[in-house]
Amino acid sequence: MNPRDSDADGGEPLRVGGFRFYLDDRRWEWSDAVARMHGYSPGAVTPTTELLLHHKHPDDKSTVAALFNEVTRNGAPFSSRHRIIDTDGRTRRVIVVGDRAVDSAGQIVGTGGFYIDVTDSQRAEQAVMDSVVHEFTESRATIERAKGVLMLAYGINAERAFDVLVWRSQDANIKLRELAHQLLHAITDVELPVTVREQIDHLLLTLPH
Repeated sequence: MNPRDSDADGGEPLRVGGFRFYLDDRRWEWSDAVARMHGYSPGAVTPTTELLLHHKHPDDKSTVAALFNEVTRNGAPFSSRHRIIDTDGRTRRVIVVGDRAVDSAGQIVGTGGFYIDVTDSQRAEQAVMDSVVHEFTESRATIERAKGVLMLAYGINAERAFDVLVWRSQDANIKLRELAHQLLHAITDVELPVTVREQIDHLLLTLPH
């Protein structure tokens, strides 16, 4: 039985491909998808233990080599999450899962399993994380500015200013960030008394002292 690719709708194969290793002649087989993960056209090369290890990321190679040693000795089941480097030098993240393959008599003849290319998933997760961090940073900056307005207006500390924002947010049933944004937008139309501006000017020009 040859390894096969996952092809849910009869269209392009998914980024999942199969492999087999046979104990008797130390022979590997891989599907077209697994070949492509490594950067090869289907049928262009014959997979070997040496070739597979050659494509492992240097930081992962020793761990995977030890795993291969167990697999090629007795067809042991295994799972691994590691990186490979394809023929173009691109790093891919893969999950590899294998289990014992047996013949009709129930004798272990090798290992069979599959690769999952999760490179794009990792990138997508990172993009989501970057977006979340950016949004969090923006929200925090907006809220901090709104707190500053209340601290100046009421002569209160940062903790009390935050309490005021939280209270108004709950009372108006509006998200805290949106409330802070609306407050900052509205405050731009507020004219400070001349005496207040003069005092701020004086403080700014005389600090530190």
